[in-house]
Amino acid sequence: MQHVQPIMVIDLFPQERRQLLMLFSELEAKDWEKPTICPGWSVKDIGLHLLGDDIGYLSGARDQFSNSFFRNKDLHEWKSLVKNINEANELWVKAAARLSTKLLADLLELTGRQFQEYVQSLDQMATGIGPGQTLLLCGWKLRENIPKGGSINSRSETLSINLA
Repeated sequence: MQHVQPIMVIDLFPQERRQLLMLFSELEAKDWEKPTICPGWSVKDIGLHLLGDDIGYLSGARDQFSNSFFRNKDLHEWKSLVKNINEANELWVKAAARLSTKLLADLLELTGRQFQEYVQSLDQMATGIGPGQTLLLCGWKLRENIPKGGSINSRSETLSINLA
């Protein structure tokens, strides 16, 4: 059996975040409210969701904080797990809707930096579901929800945003 060499992508996250923030800085107010492929979610909602992911990961993994939302919930069955995650995401996005798009971008810059510092402190060769996999899932979700006029292209293992 041939062993597969790992593809280290942690160093790509800051570039992806910078490009996301650059794209966000070019959006006009009306662009933030445009619908996305996620029914009922606007571009701003997707940004808020990404911020919630950052905050949730930093709080839970880095700070060892136990999210009370998930206490006493059935997370063992796939259907129930997805339902509870969707409910938590929806609750977060609704509550965070009061954030301005400027503050949203500022917070994404801050949490992106903190996330990068944290994941770089981890053993990247440890087994299990890791932070890189979590962020890549969010990156792929964003790929499907970018507003018209912008796109995210994948070249080999590199995620990048093409603003052309």
